[in-house]
Amino acid sequence: MSKATATLDDKLAKEIGDQVSADLSMIIDREMAIESVSSGRATARVSGEGSIHLSFKIEFIIGADHHYGCLLMPLADAIAIAGFLMVMSVEEVEEERSSTTLNRSMKDAMLEVGNFVGGSSDAIVRKWTGDAPMSARFSGCQGVAPGLIPNFTFAANSELIVARMQARLSDFPPFEMILMLPAVLVSGAAS
Repeated sequence: MSKATATLDDKLAKEIGDQVSADLSMIIDREMAIESVSSGRATARVSGEGSIHLSFKIEFIIGADHHYGCLLMPLADAIAIAGFLMVMSVEEVEEERSSTTLNRSMKDAMLEVGNFVGGSSDAIVRKWTGDAPMSARFSGCQGVAPGLIPNFTFAANSELIVARMQARLSDFPPFEMILMLPAVLVSGAAS
């Protein structure tokens, strides 16, 4: 991979991460920020370690082709975002963060968070490609056990951009989000 491609990978991942954070901050009325991004290429999906994670699946449409990726974050942090979306107090959110099962209201809030992830991704992808027919949308959530990979359609020998982001939500401890994007997005944007 060339240095120019690596730079484009970093730029795309950072822009999507920053847009997701900005959009979620606005809707939950709490500060969320990406503090650092480190990206690379992989030929396999990666897992989150240490705790249950939530995968927000993203479908990228380039012309007639559909490619997939996701934003993976620890379940506790996804619960915090969804809890603030439901206008829970900080105390209620802190209590909910230890949950490993979600009630119907929390599941609905997670789907709404996913819609923001998809919309934020779409805004950046469209900005990157100008007139090219490229878009993105949310395509579902999945709980993922520690060390297991998220489930989304991924062709063997394809490349993913894997961006590890240090994120921060309000006064909670920093956490890692992993953004997996089909590498074809960069070649699509460059063409």
